[in-house]
Amino acid sequence: MARKRKNLPSAPVSDIREYFNLMTRNKITSNQNYADKTEQFIGALKGAKANLIDHLNQYDTQGNCINPHHKDGITTAAEPVFRYGLGYAIFGINGIDSGLYSEKSITAANKTKDHVVGATLAGKTAFLEYCRCGFDDQHMRQWLYDNLYLWMTITVDKEEHDKQNISRESKFNVQEKTNLIHYTGTSKILFNLEQKIYYRADPEKTTERLKTMRKSEKKKLLEKMSDGSPMEENSDKDKLKKLHKEGLVDRYHVYINPITGHIMNP
Repeated sequence: MARKRKNLPSAPVSDIREYFNLMTRNKITSNQNYADKTEQFIGALKGAKANLIDHLNQYDTQGNCINPHHKDGITTAAEPVFRYGLGYAIFGINGIDSGLYSEKSITAANKTKDHVVGATLAGKTAFLEYCRCGFDDQHMRQWLYDNLYLWMTITVDKEEHDKQNISRESKFNVQEKTNLIHYTGTSKILFNLEQKIYYRADPEKTTERLKTMRKSEKKKLLEKMSDGSPMEENSDKDKLKKLHKEGLVDRYHVYINPITGHIMNP
């Protein structure tokens, strides 16, 4: 069972690729094992090339299969290589958690991860790029960074994961899938807003209070806030909490769209 998400205000996502690149990718690439994952990916590409050397002439320069006898442009030999060798092997069966989730999954008892693009299409896309670039390993290292979203997953309710709600048809391309065209029967796909805490002083009350306060770090902080400008909760968190407890400043929450930076009402 998937772990419960924090009960934070959320908003519908408009561009999952943009969200992933801004909010998720750096968490993956800054992980100490990302370099190992990258080399594992290069090894998997070389293995795929060795296994599918007889199939390389089945595709044109755009990645379209030119053999009419091969269903959906994927040969019988190639499909498991794409799906398991490149689709699942690098980032595991659960892929890369994008942080996105369906509205229904918030309260669902049973949840699962959906590979948005699909393991087979992700693997096929990687392999065809490897062919196009002339099997250039360095090119593919950069390509992996630029295209990590191919392995992203979205948390959905178990029932939503049924093929009646998320189409498994192979007719959709990467662009269509990242536009969620195949999500025909799911609830809204959401992301959490970021929460920030601010403190603000009343200029009139603060001026009078400062006259009676002894010199201290707390007084210095209150002096900074005496014009009524808000101050974000930061390294002065404990001092701000004390000022709030004494009724010298007000405390309030702000919710921000992490993609645009805009303040939003939850």
